[in-house]
Amino acid sequence: MKEEIFLPIMEYEGIYEISNYGNVRSLTRKVTANTGYDGKRTVRERILKPSKAPNGYLGVILVTADKGRYTGKIHRLVALHFIPNPNSLPEVNHKDGNKQNNYFENLEWSDRLGNYTHAVNVGLMPKLSKDEKGRFLPNG
Repeated sequence: MKEEIFLPIMEYEGIYEISNYGNVRSLTRKVTANTGYDGKRTVRERILKPSKAPNGYLGVILVTADKGRYTGKIHRLVALHFIPNPNSLPEVNHKDGNKQNNYFENLEWSDRLGNYTHAVNVGLMPKLSKDEKGRFLPNG
């Protein structure tokens, strides 16, 4: 098994990091708070517990005083930081079809058609056909 590598999350450098295994780490830092003599408290380094969206993808909430709250999908964060995207493809595909396996070698950049085709081929989605009005319908 390969070593876990953490990289700073773009635009959240010094606050959060993402690993090639899909772990998100909050770094030790001082934050403004209502407690403590100087109005600051220390947030200790820890791995954030991801939330599971109804569609099965894992996400995480990043919070900063200046940026507010950002809810990010972990597979996109891993892809943005560990997988080159020379063709500027917009979507991230899980090669094994498991939306919770965010290891970087299981992810690849894709377009909508490629992502859909892969989902049909691995049995995650039914093949669609069009009716006479051009609307997509499941086959069978």
